[in-house]
Amino acid sequence: MRLSKLFKNAPTVNVTGLCFDSRKVKKGNVYFCLPGLTYDGHDFIDSAIENGAICIVHSRPVSDKRDGVIYIRVADVNEAMNQCARIFFGKPSDKMTMYGITGTNGKSTIANVIRSILDPLEPTGYIGTIAIEYGDVKLMPDLTTPDALFLQSRLNDMVNAGMKACALEVSSHGLAQGRVNGINFDVAIFTNFTYDHLDFHGTLENYFDAKTILFKDRVKPEGVCILNRDDPKYKELVPLCAARVVTYGIENEADYRAIHIEMTNEASHFDLIHNGQSYPVMTNLVATYNIYNLLAVIAALHETGIDLDKIIASCKAIPQVQGRLEQIDEGQDFNVIVDFAHTPDGMEKVMEFGRSITKEGG
Repeated sequence: MRLSKLFKNAPTVNVTGLCFDSRKVKKGNVYFCLPGLTYDGHDFIDSAIENGAICIVHSRPVSDKRDGVIYIRVADVNEAMNQCARIFFGKPSDKMTMYGITGTNGKSTIANVIRSILDPLEPTGYIGTIAIEYGDVKLMPDLTTPDALFLQSRLNDMVNAGMKACALEVSSHGLAQGRVNGINFDVAIFTNFTYDHLDFHGTLENYFDAKTILFKDRVKPEGVCILNRDDPKYKELVPLCAARVVTYGIENEADYRAIHIEMTNEASHFDLIHNGQSYPVMTNLVATYNIYNLLAVIAALHETGIDLDKIIASCKAIPQVQGRLEQIDEGQDFNVIVDFAHTPDGMEKVMEFGRSITKEGG
């Protein structure tokens, strides 16, 4: 690709790739001087050039410029990298229906269930904490929400593999650090908001502000925001949404509401109330918080045109999500649950479910 396609008025030299790690730069690459928490990419410009970089994108002054190297100064290197990655990889998110899921808990479950239900209808990929999956491909991720270059590259791979949709876990780190700035989401899903990640964000206010970016800035105006009506942050989030709002919940009136819930350790039954009609739902998902997760999935898929009866039929046998309330049955006379819960709220809910399926004295 020509550099002039990435930057206005840039020379028409050929670009072989994009990189922000000077150690991984290859001949013909554009090197982005990305400022980090520990290191600053500006300090490794010489290394990047020695490894073959033909263009340096920087925000700080560069005093010792080399002949034959193109220097482009921008106000925000990270934003420039996001937009360049979007263009370089052919704007892949524009070619798929993009589901973005954020919140303290439930992201992995919702994203995986979206894929499991939607994939038989239209090929769907998944990117998140557990894996990167599309078609027969399964890769292990480094981060819940990868960096922009890796993310756009994988989305491009999905498009080339025939994917029509992608469910992406969008972490607060990823939002705060602008990793998804090159993606316009068709659906933005909010799960819940509880204590987490204060080591990075500093305060709960900063943590919540990071979450709101998905709904303010990253969802398409013609898209939809799927919000948990029962979460205390719901009222704060609604006026910030840049697209229409659709709600789900149990305790309060919602566009997609579950009532008459009955649960065992193997299955759940409830009536889904939508547009004044009642639909019986049976699912192998268990625990109240998974009913919330499933409601978010149902709302997201139905609001993007999937027939509600088809969605409900698919809820009966949802593949087990790895490490998410995963029940191990090897014929033992006791219950074994594997779960990734690591927040106070998540741990409390898992323990609550564990107690509910444990016989007295067991």
